[in-house]
Amino acid sequence: MTRLNVKMTQQELAADEELVAARIQYEEARERLRKAEDAMNHQILLATARREHRSSMEDIKTFIASQTAQRSEVDIVKSKLALKR
Repeated sequence: MTRLNVKMTQQELAADEELVAARIQYEEARERLRKAEDAMNHQILLATARREHRSSMEDIKTFIASQTAQRSEVDIVKSKLALKR
């Protein structure tokens, strides 16, 4: 091979190595992005679950309070009826 051909081959090899290195960096960046997206989605799911849990707990507390209020009203009516007898 002539010197020019050897030089071109060396340049091509160097370019190929750079291309491979760039491809590896690209794939690593894609993997980091995928992991970050997974973590973000996990946080969104946790926040949604917490919000739904809080909402459910508030619904339960409201229901208990309304039941307690109704029982109190029933007790008052029963007391009044007992007094009339």
